[in-house]
Amino acid sequence: MIGINAKKHIQCQKCYCEFESVVGNNSLYICPKCNDYACCECNYGFGSITPCKILVGDKTVGKIIKSGLRIVLS
Repeated sequence: MIGINAKKHIQCQKCYCEFESVVGNNSLYICPKCNDYACCECNYGFGSITPCKILVGDKTVGKIIKSGLRIVLS
């Protein structure tokens, strides 16, 4: 079982920067160096679903939520 503050090692596919971020269900990771998409982690294996945390490095900067038929960035 993964601990509540477990870290994940990530390498950006664009600039090859390596960084650590918290492990989370339904998370979208952004590279803190080039601000490009780095990877995502989800419960079902086919991409982020709502609600989805957006992290730059290890800092949460937003959340994608579903509100009725709309997707909202908060």
